[in-house]
Amino acid sequence: MPSRSDDRAFELPEDYRLTEQLDAYLSGASGVPFEALIWFCEPLFDLYDADPRALAEPDRRERDAQELSLQISVLDTGRLLLSYLLLEPERHAGALPRLQERLLGRAPTENERRDLDELLHIMQERLAAFDQRYRRMLQRVRKDLPPFAHLLEQYAPEPTDEASAGGERFGPDRLDLPEALALFARPLLDEFNAEDPDALEDQLALSHAYWDYAQASREDQAEILHLIERTFAVRPAEARAWAERMTRRFFELFPERTPHGPAA
Repeated sequence: MPSRSDDRAFELPEDYRLTEQLDAYLSGASGVPFEALIWFCEPLFDLYDADPRALAEPDRRERDAQELSLQISVLDTGRLLLSYLLLEPERHAGALPRLQERLLGRAPTENERRDLDELLHIMQERLAAFDQRYRRMLQRVRKDLPPFAHLLEQYAPEPTDEASAGGERFGPDRLDLPEALALFARPLLDEFNAEDPDALEDQLALSHAYWDYAQASREDQAEILHLIERTFAVRPAEARAWAERMTRRFFELFPERTPHGPAA
């Protein structure tokens, strides 16, 4: 981000974008009334040592863009976690791998996984308290909050060095990760009921599971296959057949990838 002494022509678009995002939160256009979202996000603000009170101050537009960006990132993360926690409980297991990948990247450490589990536990308790404090408001939030899949797609974590260099690419056409996943998932998406949005979300989650399966070691493949059978109520023979089909598809689409091990 340019400093205040740099050419303002490069800074103004970023400031304007951040201000628009903040205004959407302040107005409730994000799907959650601002006061309630700030209260829900308090554990996240503590985690990132950010001050939520400054968001509503009249001079917020004059503050440092980096500070404002951090505060909006906390709100984005809080809204995404709220959307995840408001899913039907039986859908949490299928959605968790995608949430984990979005928040932690594709290769999180065991400590990072544990930290996320702990954070989800804290935010689940926060949601229970939210239900007591904002019960009537929560009913409206359930209706107005954008779907989890949409928020997951729109969520933009702080860019890493890899992301700033263009990110990971897949296949001869050098697809980025969302494009590669969409192409990979096509056979599974052809199976879902187009009139049922829950079916689409489940198929996306299943696609992610087979994406992970294709690249996993033999030991991890067995665990992922078991998770697929249990989470998506797929018969073992059907789950294995799809696993073999999607693994072949993965390496046909992305021949530059090296298998971690043969199919389980």
